[in-house]
Amino acid sequence: MPNQKRRAFIKNSLLGAVGTGVGINLMASSTNNANLPRIDFEDINWEDLKKHFILSEKRTYLNTAGLGPSTKSTIQSVHDWTMRMEKESETGHGWIKSSRQTLADFFHVLPEEMSFTRNTTEGVNIIARGLEFKKGDEIILTNHEHVGGIAPWILLREEIGLEIKVVELDLNGEDNLRRIKEAISNRTKLLFVSHVTCTNGMQLPVKELAGFCRSKGILSFIDGAQAVGNIAVNLSDIDPDFYAASGHKWLLGPKSTGFLYINQKSFSKVKPHFVGAYSVENLDFKSLSVDYVQQGSREEYGTRSTPVTKGFENAIDFIDRLGIERVQKRGIDLSNYLRKRLKEIPKVQLLSPENPNYQSAILTFKIDGIDYKDVQSKLHKEFKCRTRAIYEADLMGIRVSCGIHLTYKDLDHLIDSIRSISS
Repeated sequence: MPNQKRRAFIKNSLLGAVGTGVGINLMASSTNNANLPRIDFEDINWEDLKKHFILSEKRTYLNTAGLGPSTKSTIQSVHDWTMRMEKESETGHGWIKSSRQTLADFFHVLPEEMSFTRNTTEGVNIIARGLEFKKGDEIILTNHEHVGGIAPWILLREEIGLEIKVVELDLNGEDNLRRIKEAISNRTKLLFVSHVTCTNGMQLPVKELAGFCRSKGILSFIDGAQAVGNIAVNLSDIDPDFYAASGHKWLLGPKSTGFLYINQKSFSKVKPHFVGAYSVENLDFKSLSVDYVQQGSREEYGTRSTPVTKGFENAIDFIDRLGIERVQKRGIDLSNYLRKRLKEIPKVQLLSPENPNYQSAILTFKIDGIDYKDVQSKLHKEFKCRTRAIYEADLMGIRVSCGIHLTYKDLDHLIDSIRSISS
């Protein structure tokens, strides 16, 4: 349930503000927010939650895994903070401290272990560059990683001769722990895997993998882009060395938001690669020496957008008030409904796990005999359903994201569209 420590902040925030019509002025002064309808966070009407978003009614948006729609309150928050900062002509950097505390509380870690980034990929690059691998060092990936998670390691392979071993995953999730463990060798320095795969929404056993890596003296790095805001994530419990994620997907934050978690036990292993005014302390101009900040904020090396960061904080609080366990259940309920209905269509083949232990709000499918690109094109152009084509891991399927803004009516429209395409 929601963290009680932040109720005072939330009370005066824009979390409860929703508009009732297309003509609502989202850029109105925040003093008008008290006049807007509010959500009952204790007894949530999920079918009514769509009112919190400004998504076009002309299409059905099913790609939260690609880019999550921000709520009206988050959009308003960014605007209000922008106006405040521009009136004062200040960066507002000091205000980010409370946002980092909110972020840390949500994921059950220390604020000193957190840094704000612009996306998951930036976090991956920070660690990839900061660990200083040598030629012949081995890292392990899976064939279900996002290109943003793979590219930084490929670049290191080209530059220094880093060895990359790719593990082919079990689509149903059940054999992945064994497959990944068996891939580890005495040359393995780091394991990089997704918490939830971007391909078919499969949960990987990251807690068990992080523990196994620690017992072997191997670093663990988790890509949480498809996990945070989709499923409950307790970083203290998982205990990886590193965890990177985006704020603009399932957390519904402003675009160009994310975070990087660096376990305090592993911080000394990461050398700063990009540095600036917020990365250093005790600068000595005579000797040209500095002491680097020994906490995650070291990676926020220059001026960032305080309004966007505060909007990210607003988005986290929105999910927190809904309750991440309830959000996770809603997403899985929607995806299971979709799964059940798609099984009724003869040509449809499901590519996401059947085992509930490995499911999430993502469901991937394909239609036998029809090219997946054609399926996506028809869904988008003829039926106004925005999905994502999945070429990764050679799935050649269509990914559906069951975000909390969706209703069962939305899914019925998608199902009817798929049935029409497959017939």
